[in-house]
Amino acid sequence: RFASLVRSVLDHSTQSLISLEEEMSQLQLYLTLENLRFNQCIHYDIIVKRPIQAGKIFIPTMIIQPFVENALNHGLFHQEEEKELKVSFAQIEGNMLHCQIEDNGIGISKEKQENMFESFSLGSIQIYRKYGGTGLGLSIVKGLIEILKGKIYLKSELGKGTTFFFEIPLQYAPETAKIQTEDY
Repeated sequence: RFASLVRSVLDHSTQSLISLEEEMSQLQLYLTLENLRFNQCIHYDIIVKRPIQAGKIFIPTMIIQPFVENALNHGLFHQEEEKELKVSFAQIEGNMLHCQIEDNGIGISKEKQENMFESFSLGSIQIYRKYGGTGLGLSIVKGLIEILKGKIYLKSELGKGTTFFFEIPLQYAPETAKIQTEDY
């Protein structure tokens, strides 16, 4: 499984867009491996609400990964009760793809929520020391979502969990799925 995940990440790293189906497959591999680290105590679901055809919709590569990784390392890892994660996709008005990443982890304080999408923003210095990270993942994803004319927001309550939402325009075929290189 680990080798499959590495191959998948490497394959997708040369593409600016991948199908939602491929992203979900990679996410499934990642969550399966992380669940081993969590001693099989994470209950997770990846949900696609109709009429989305996951094989025909394309999204930026690894756009969901920072949210899921943060949910695991910064929210669920510290949750003593049952750990739950749900990633869902739906088509909404205006031909937009709505993605929701929800966990029942420790939550984010109101003060930290205000800066969550800023560069080098860290939810907790103790968690940073234990798990690392740069505080750039959500900032980079926010910038990408804004370039795509989408929007991003979150809802969180301490002790109850966090939900990140983002919406981006639906793309049915990649305009440039491969990164173009020029000879010098």
